[in-house]
Amino acid sequence: MSDSSENIIYIGKAKRLRQRIRHYFLPSVKDPKTRLLRTRIAAINFIATATEADALVLERQLIQKHQPEFNIILKDDKSFPVLRISKREPFPKLEVVRSMGDRGYAYFGPFPSMGSIRQFMKLIHALFPVRDCHQRIDAVSKQPKCIKLDMGTCLGPCIYKDTHAYTQMIQALSTFLNGNRAPIVAKLTNSMQTVANAQHYEKAALIRDQLRQLEHLDASNTVHITDKKAYHVWGFSESDSLQYAIVQHIIDGKLIAQKGFYKSTPLPWNHFVQHTLLHYYSESPSETLLVSEPVHQLLKPMTLFNRQLVCPKRGPKKTIVDTANRNAYLSMLALDFKSIKRDNDSQVILNTLHNRLSLMHVPNLIFGFDSSHFQGTAYVGSAVCFWHAQPDKSRYRRFQIKTTQGHSNDPQSIYELVTRRLQLCLNNHETLPDLCLIDGGKGQLSAAKLALYDSGLHHRIDLVALAKREEMLYSEHHPNGIQLGSNDSGRYLLQYVRDESHRFARAYQRLKRKDTWFND
Repeated sequence: MSDSSENIIYIGKAKRLRQRIRHYFLPSVKDPKTRLLRTRIAAINFIATATEADALVLERQLIQKHQPEFNIILKDDKSFPVLRISKREPFPKLEVVRSMGDRGYAYFGPFPSMGSIRQFMKLIHALFPVRDCHQRIDAVSKQPKCIKLDMGTCLGPCIYKDTHAYTQMIQALSTFLNGNRAPIVAKLTNSMQTVANAQHYEKAALIRDQLRQLEHLDASNTVHITDKKAYHVWGFSESDSLQYAIVQHIIDGKLIAQKGFYKSTPLPWNHFVQHTLLHYYSESPSETLLVSEPVHQLLKPMTLFNRQLVCPKRGPKKTIVDTANRNAYLSMLALDFKSIKRDNDSQVILNTLHNRLSLMHVPNLIFGFDSSHFQGTAYVGSAVCFWHAQPDKSRYRRFQIKTTQGHSNDPQSIYELVTRRLQLCLNNHETLPDLCLIDGGKGQLSAAKLALYDSGLHHRIDLVALAKREEMLYSEHHPNGIQLGSNDSGRYLLQYVRDESHRFARAYQRLKRKDTWFND
């Protein structure tokens, strides 16, 4: 949040941005700090992160950098904890530190708190028997052993001088800490199946818990650049009516600033990208520029950027470029939505959809359907409800699919979902939807159409399918598909319904998988 002089006066984080911002302007909030803050706010900007942990780390970094007037806590200069592994020792140790200044170490993190890193260390020692003691251990002489060797949580280089085995384990640990969980997940899954087949259920339960911890790590993993270079990370996005660019400044591995630029009368895409960077840099930049592959191809011929231009293909830098592009997209959407809200209310959007898609009814009540499974198991589905373009969560329903367990059959699962949800409406005397939106393409649309015919409701309910990859709409009147404009408010609404049904189905599928994984 900034004041009229563009000074940052408050920095916060939120899972639900609209709800968090609304809180500051509620008449019922009367504490003096909030009342004073809302009189000073002139602009609100946001940065999207991949995880909550990323948001927590970024919040601290920005508060330490800008020292906003209304941030009471987090102004201290304490750094977040990180893990490091020595590159110099024959038997490297894993330790927790709060600084990343020494180049003789590989660093991993940061972590949001000491509590989170302690929990992570427990998992690491269960999976990788790496030492964390303070002994100086060489490759020849034996040192006193500790209890961790007897417990099996350390390879014991104090006694056993097997540098080859220890180096292999350190390489596997480094791969794991860099975010590649697939090898260890495959190994644990095979081990779990082996011990379960041998009826060693307690061991299987321990491995199950480790797999759950790994799943949680993937949902909360932070991405961090550990070197000391200065980077400018560029992200770009465009719609039919808008082009948007974002540059993020990263120094010492920390995101310290983000700036956005847009053009409401679009240029050719290559001209927009090139003109934006030429406007931003009057001379060759000293910072390294991180960009995506398409932008890299556009800028390569320009000698101004030759030495500094980098297009990462994988790893943390690739993830950071992807996040910058996502921020550009979200910022562009925010501007587009402002114009939509200015020019359209929800009823206008619904009336437009009615006409554009040749629907029987204005779609005031929309049901959105999606199914989800894990390799043919834990097959579930969702039916979400939107009333006058807003979600009505009291009418959300979720289903365990009964007809396709053990194999993948999306059309059959959609047939079952639509049939069961509409039957619930009839049994409970609920209002039938004006429109059913299916997440999928022609196959899913055909299955849903059959469900409507078998339910005797084909003459009362409209049906549309929205394919994710091409954002193509299929219906009875548009069997070959139709694409609404990328800045079309009706398209935004249907994407919202589709994405919400997908989210609700995925959440239920994860829940069912956790409940049933080890109960077979």
